[in-house]
Amino acid sequence: MSAFFSFRYPDRVQVLTDGAWLAPDGRLLCVDRKILTFPNHKLAMTGRGTDARQVFEVVQKSLFIAETEAVGRTVDELLDMVQLLFDVLSERGLFDAEFLIAAWSESRGAVHFFVPCHRNRPEPEPFQFHAMGAQICAGPKVVWDDLKHLNLPPSAINEPEFPALHGAEIMSIMRSRPDLVPGADLPRHVIGGHCELTTVAASGVTSKILCRWDEPINAPIDPRNRRVA
Repeated sequence: MSAFFSFRYPDRVQVLTDGAWLAPDGRLLCVDRKILTFPNHKLAMTGRGTDARQVFEVVQKSLFIAETEAVGRTVDELLDMVQLLFDVLSERGLFDAEFLIAAWSESRGAVHFFVPCHRNRPEPEPFQFHAMGAQICAGPKVVWDDLKHLNLPPSAINEPEFPALHGAEIMSIMRSRPDLVPGADLPRHVIGGHCELTTVAASGVTSKILCRWDEPINAPIDPRNRRVA
């Protein structure tokens, strides 16, 4: 599980994810979605770490809670339940993963949270929901200077259409840089397959593919592989 980049606006949260499912040695196993949307709640969740099965299991458990215990409950109540899930996970000890939760809260509107489950850095506290500002990036870092070829004013990032218009370019820049995914022993190119944009708003949750990369299966990610619009 490779990377995510979330943008929070007053009326929505927009999350960029890639589609590369990798073997421990970095080979591409398949291309598929990495973000799970919740049919009965305005919420989406993704994560990253070297053990994709472990990461996805946590997301699936959250979906199970939404489909059983949280039926008929609010998104705020579901968020509380998912936090309780992470409290239970914390009792089992740290593991190499981190998560992104995007939601439309009845009390707060558009919200997103970063949830680390490791101590690769001193902050923030593991297993807790952390609201970390308007953008949350997990993966290779992107700075504004990386987008100077687009000739955009810095204020452009404040426009809700920014991720849809430039998300493919942002993920392409991230893809070009090796990254040390939680649990990995060395940096690798880990972003590939496709770039997906998921939008969480008062009206519901939608997703669309912004671009694809022509990736050979069973080979390491090569950032020079052709981008397909």
